[in-house]
Amino acid sequence: MKNLVPVNAKIIEILRKEISNEIFSILDEKYKFEPRGNFQNTAIYIAKPINTLQVSKIMINANAIGFGVVPYSGGSGLVCGQISLKGQPLLLSLERLDKIREFSPVSGVVKVEAGVVLSDLKKVSKAHNRQFPLSLASQGSCMIGGNLATNAGGVNVLKYGNARDLCYGLEVVMPDGKILNDLNDLKKDNSGYDIKNLIIGSEGTLGVITAASLKTFPLTNNVVALMSVNTTREAVKLYSFLSSKLEFSLHAFELINITGIKFLITTGLIKTFPISTSKNWWLLVEVGGAEQGDLIESFQKLLSQASALKMIDEIIISQNSKQYNDIWKIRELIPEANRLVGSVSNHDISLPLNRISAFIERAGAEILDISEELRINCFGHMGDGNLHYNIFPPAGKSKDEYKFYQREIQERVNNLVHEFKGSISAEHGIGRLKREELYKYSDPIKLDLMKSIKDLFDPNGILNPGSIFL
Repeated sequence: MKNLVPVNAKIIEILRKEISNEIFSILDEKYKFEPRGNFQNTAIYIAKPINTLQVSKIMINANAIGFGVVPYSGGSGLVCGQISLKGQPLLLSLERLDKIREFSPVSGVVKVEAGVVLSDLKKVSKAHNRQFPLSLASQGSCMIGGNLATNAGGVNVLKYGNARDLCYGLEVVMPDGKILNDLNDLKKDNSGYDIKNLIIGSEGTLGVITAASLKTFPLTNNVVALMSVNTTREAVKLYSFLSSKLEFSLHAFELINITGIKFLITTGLIKTFPISTSKNWWLLVEVGGAEQGDLIESFQKLLSQASALKMIDEIIISQNSKQYNDIWKIRELIPEANRLVGSVSNHDISLPLNRISAFIERAGAEILDISEELRINCFGHMGDGNLHYNIFPPAGKSKDEYKFYQREIQERVNNLVHEFKGSISAEHGIGRLKREELYKYSDPIKLDLMKSIKDLFDPNGILNPGSIFL
């Protein structure tokens, strides 16, 4: 991390004269903490530009004066990629770049600015009889710029892919203030290096995304089933069975642990459930297609076959929109329940599907070896191999009382992920919290290439300093 000038009152005065007086202010409470409340932002000033040109002027000055700039979208990131933990950079909020620039009814491509809230984009798409399928628990606050900067995942990756797979083109302000205009809507473009996909997922370290061309899709009729299984091995078997039969109709395959259900009950977020809470593992499976009637019938037949093969215990299938929403609410509220309970350690990991069951068994033994008091809530997007493996204190105890276990928990879980050929960051990114793990577990050649790319794009190291790189 290079030595940068702290953003002080004198620098803000320069920016106010050159750009606009109204867009700079002292950081207020909304931007001081990340979502879990564990880390405080060290930035003092924030800029809220209203257009790409103002973003460009800020970056020109940053590059000339030598102060750091931390891009900020909805602030929902969980690895502190959006807040500074060292120094006093300028926080650059994209929230006022919130326009839908264009919606093409022919191609279904929508061009939006970085500050558009994900749930608003989903509403706009639906108004055009289309859908934007990226679906996250934070979709009421997260913004498109941040979604792309982190290559966000969510519950529909199985069918539609990550944020990267939903993007045709970008408008990006580079660290020196130059504006990359690549806001196309081409399905095919082999004209040299794919700069767009280099910037997507770079967590604001290579450029500031200001707008994007995004794919929307035809609306589908979706059905969701909630079921209990005896073991995660049965869950993997069921996934293999359903994916081989349903092909492109399988939208989501979510794993839920009974610990998560108990958290929903104890926090009061949900008190009653449509199936018994006696089993350790539940699955939420969604399928979608053009014709709902045929879809439900074929889905029911497949689940009946799976039940006859002893893969499933209890099953309920949504029959209307209320049941559909109520079932999804169970899965979507688990992160909020986790936050209210308070975790000792959180892990966003991905594993090869055929190794998930063995990992869960081994990891459980590792955690209990540390302390039999600890509780494990393992849940997530099992169909694409992404698990959220979170550790909690015993009931009635606070996370702070057990924080001394955190380092050992993280080391054991991450070592096991590495042994199983998985990733220590599936969808949350690296940010400032996982830099040491990135350097410990990644291929050194990959790290060298990443550093070379960073130095080429941002030789003065002004953009999101301290994120990803040590």
